[in-house]
Amino acid sequence: MPNPVSDPRLPWRDSLLPGLIRGYLALVWRTSRIATVGVPEADLRRRSPGPLIGAFWHDRMLWPAWAFRGPGYAVLVSDHADGRRIARAVGGFGTQAVFGSSLRGGTAGLHNAARLIAAGVSVAVTPDGPVGPPRVAKPGVVALASLTGAPIVPMAYAARPELVFSSWDRFRVPLPLGRAWTALGEPLAVPAGLDGAALEPFRVALETALTELTAEVDRHAGRKPAARHA
Repeated sequence: MPNPVSDPRLPWRDSLLPGLIRGYLALVWRTSRIATVGVPEADLRRRSPGPLIGAFWHDRMLWPAWAFRGPGYAVLVSDHADGRRIARAVGGFGTQAVFGSSLRGGTAGLHNAARLIAAGVSVAVTPDGPVGPPRVAKPGVVALASLTGAPIVPMAYAARPELVFSSWDRFRVPLPLGRAWTALGEPLAVPAGLDGAALEPFRVALETALTELTAEVDRHAGRKPAARHA
């Protein structure tokens, strides 16, 4: 099944899709039976009361897009057509968008996200976006944590039933009236002033944490964890 966000055969997507996404997110997350696993949010907020960097794999963005909504949140999106559609969709919730990726405008996006974090805004990032390879973290998110001092919080969800699209990331869309398992991981702190090779151990730590957290929610949903790509 093609991904409706990016398939050029669907010309209606630019005008209708942002509102449809917002409505669908509300329908799914308000009608699903949700169980939380991992670190309790109250405990996380008590230990890390300031702005956070929420990190999740690209195929699992639909719960974080709901959880990170409102004026106190922002999402980092790529500066191309798909990213702009996502920005319009989450903008309807009051969520801010920061444009930039590892491929286009990444440095500008990093510094714009840092300015928002300095103003108290939490930022959501997909470390393997916008085009993969899937489940391989790029260094930008740990560079952002080093620049700002904000902890990185791994996020994951699994849902049943769901649709799985034939995109590079096997993008997942939960269906309404189902069951979902959501999880927050232990915050990852990155020391200030790191760059280049010094970021690599923290990039690997984030990749491992996200892979393990996603595998955990998949097990709760009765699914075999997705394969990791090298």
